[in-house]
Amino acid sequence: MGEKQVKELIMKLSKKESAEEAIPILVKMGQPAIEPLIDCMEKDIATGMDAELGSTSYYAAVALSKIGQPTVKPLLKALPYTRWAHFALGMIGGEEASQALRNELGTGNWRRIQAASRALGEIGDARTLPALKQLTGTSSWEVHQAVTEAIGKIERKEAGEKWLEVDRSDPFGQAKRVWSQFDEIKSDDSLREKAMAWHREFAAAMPSLKFSSDRERGDAWGMLGTLIYYFKNPEASDFYKECEEAAYCYEQCLRCTPERDDIRRHLDSVKPKARK
Repeated sequence: MGEKQVKELIMKLSKKESAEEAIPILVKMGQPAIEPLIDCMEKDIATGMDAELGSTSYYAAVALSKIGQPTVKPLLKALPYTRWAHFALGMIGGEEASQALRNELGTGNWRRIQAASRALGEIGDARTLPALKQLTGTSSWEVHQAVTEAIGKIERKEAGEKWLEVDRSDPFGQAKRVWSQFDEIKSDDSLREKAMAWHREFAAAMPSLKFSSDRERGDAWGMLGTLIYYFKNPEASDFYKECEEAAYCYEQCLRCTPERDDIRRHLDSVKPKARK
């Protein structure tokens, strides 16, 4: 299959239906498809323009991940230019990919660090945790979110069933890690039930748990309020239902951090109204 056919197949990656048809053919082609697939991925690190899931870049990365190990070295060369290289390497995994992604954490470029953190979370290698945890104090919200999500995924994989046991050694860190897995928990009924059991135990233990400041304790209560609201109302997209457990958590949050107007609004929305 020649260069023209490869280009035609790559053009099909712009839409889900045609991409699903083209990807198996590109994967079967193997080596001749690798460089054209990498070339078609958005150079978002270089340009600052982001391509979204469901884009040509996404489907190209999926195709590359399915080709597997032969794509690793070419993808390593693309790391300075496109976050989709990180995405593909995260799906491929392996020692070479993992080491290269760990090195990306030290580049100083927030886009590269964000992409590498997400990819490392997908790989799930516990050896990455120390490097990721060093970045939790970053001033970049994008990096902080990606790092926290990655830590949550890796620790969840390592801990297994113990992942949702109250962590008395790092309660604030655990609250943030559960928060980072929020979407997955909300969409999985079995996991949601376990998370609600964790929430009950965690909230009951809060008076005895140690935090570095009232602000940190208040933030933990705020996260607990929002988590339990959506765990109990997974279909909700906003705060409009009464929820006694969430209201309690928000009240505790305001005792520690009375300046939180956002929490006050949440409380007004979820606090059970007095019955006549």
